Amino acid sequence: MKIAFIEPFFGVSGDMLLSAFISAGLPVDFLKEQLEKVSPEAFEMEVEDVLNSGVKAKRLKFLCKEKATFRNFKVLKKLILESSVKEEIKDKSLKSLKRLADIESRIHGVEKNKVHFHELGAMDTLLDIAGFYICLDYFEIKEVFFPVIPLGEGYFKSQHGYMPVPAYATLELLKNYEVRGVSIQGENITPTGALLLTSSGKQSLFPQMHVKYIGYGSGSFSFGDFPNLVRLSIGDKEDSSNLIYETIGIIEFQIDDMSPELLACFFENVMGKGALDVYMTPIYMKKNRPGILFTILFKEENLNDILDSIFKETTTIGIRIKREQRIILPREEVVIKTKYGKIRVKKSYYNGRKIIKPEFEDVKLIAKKHKISVNELYDKIRSEIKK
Repeated sequence: MKIAFIEPFFGVSGDMLLSAFISAGLPVDFLKEQLEKVSPEAFEMEVEDVLNSGVKAKRLKFLCKEKATFRNFKVLKKLILESSVKEEIKDKSLKSLKRLADIESRIHGVEKNKVHFHELGAMDTLLDIAGFYICLDYFEIKEVFFPVIPLGEGYFKSQHGYMPVPAYATLELLKNYEVRGVSIQGENITPTGALLLTSSGKQSLFPQMHVKYIGYGSGSFSFGDFPNLVRLSIGDKEDSSNLIYETIGIIEFQIDDMSPELLACFFENVMGKGALDVYMTPIYMKKNRPGILFTILFKEENLNDILDSIFKETTTIGIRIKREQRIILPREEVVIKTKYGKIRVKKSYYNGRKIIKPEFEDVKLIAKKHKISVNELYDKIRSEIKK
């Protein structure tokens, strides 16, 4: 399986991402041919070799006749739906456009279909978005990863006057992702760049892979000593054990002033908000008071719901958050028939070995029904499943 790691050293934009794919070996003629299926207007692609901070890189520019043409989400959606690119490319492009439309609508207080994307509406940016998913499809990339995002400072001039860095939409797109400030004056992360990274990828350290292709995409602006480069690494994720590597979040906080009944209620509620796991550890806090250390494992998309539950249902006034990589086995849950009745079973796989585990809650219900001990029934069901 092909995966990619995209590193925005000190900046990223849509055209820089496409430039990196071209540098990694994507044929320019192929990209132009595919993009012509999306664009309603004629355009040219200017690709040049540049030296950026001592690194040879590609720089792509779209030359469109109508640079100032702005279109709303409804029109852009129609353009993509009526194009002849692959359905998967259409679907991913539309999801990205819809996500940005929702954000722009919320920021500006305008109905989504009427939002005029002052950056997205320009044809070159529409080409950036469709082009990015065309690139992923060309290299058959199934997973994308990226590191902590660097954010510049100051202001930049837009069609509506001066805007802060990062731009409003950029920061919204980076919500719930790790960022860090760098001493760059000006917009180094564009909304399109942030959109494509966060819509297609996961934030992570450099993932395990056999690197096959490396590309460098250069931006048009100079940030002085800071290289305005994107590095793209594409490789094979080969693992005979089929281990799954993913980044999860961990929340920790202590409680010493809540009743056990309320703690149990919170435990149940936060699991319902999408927590991967929750556990409580007895601890002694200051003044030798007994307390509970809560540890909650979560995925980024569930962070806001979990935070809402924590601050509404517990007495804590602060938490700690960290991200770590975990390794899990591929698994699936199926319902099978046994002589004792239907039961849910979780199947995991490692190096060709199948690991089977009946759902314990189902085992308890069946044991009660047949008036048999849980341990005895558990062993009988495992033996029957293995046959």
